[in-house]
Amino acid sequence: MFVHPMLNDEGDTRDGLSVDYREVASNNVVLENTIHCHEYIEMELMVEGRATHLVNGRNIQVKKGYIDVMRRTDFHSFHIPSGEKVCFYYAAFNEEKISASLYSRLTLHKGHIDCFLDEKNFERFKVLFQIMRDAYINWNEGSEEIICSAINTVLSILLNNLVEKDIDSGYNEVVQRAMLYVEKHFLDPDCSLATVSRNINVTPNYLGRLIKKNMGISFSQYCIWRKLSYSIQLLDNRMLTVSEIAEKAGFTSESYYISLFRKHYGMTPK
Repeated sequence: MFVHPMLNDEGDTRDGLSVDYREVASNNVVLENTIHCHEYIEMELMVEGRATHLVNGRNIQVKKGYIDVMRRTDFHSFHIPSGEKVCFYYAAFNEEKISASLYSRLTLHKGHIDCFLDEKNFERFKVLFQIMRDAYINWNEGSEEIICSAINTVLSILLNNLVEKDIDSGYNEVVQRAMLYVEKHFLDPDCSLATVSRNINVTPNYLGRLIKKNMGISFSQYCIWRKLSYSIQLLDNRMLTVSEIAEKAGFTSESYYISLFRKHYGMTPK
């Protein structure tokens, strides 16, 4: 598993926002088959084609009218059948681009947020994504306000009217809250099981058992994976040495970092 930075096909992002329209064939590497998560929130609206979307252990056969919201705590991959092409709108954004109440609802929502739209709602959402894309391409002083307004509208409609509330993502609410806390604080020296438990009002033993049951790994293993994923982004900066990357990613020494990196990825950071 790894973490995607916020970029569209052109490698472009504007102040925590990225909007795109993509046409991707089965032999195109734009859609990753590898399980990954993101450093941002992502919305996708499929307008053509078929694919399999693996999200938090669920296999979903997706087609025109499928819309989903990927949070920082969701892990997924796309698989496009041979000879197939998918077309979809895409919007990525940081949490400050949406209202505090929507962000809270997204964070604590039970399950992955997705649904299949009927024709009427598909056309409504398609127009909103087109508005976002046009504002992004023709960026000016009012573009961010237009895009953020459309994003908030889409999320509000999804959460209020369309999304099934009882779908189980495989991660219960306590684990999701813990994962969100780790996402925000994994570089803090005191980001421990005890600290996270205290901040979400559960006992360390209870949280440890839940994480192991839901994710199949321990809390410490999850934190190590999160730091390693962050270090992969830092490796793109050729101005940083491996030692500097190890320090910035929160590892106690370069040798410890290299050892963990080799264990997880089968190669050294270099």
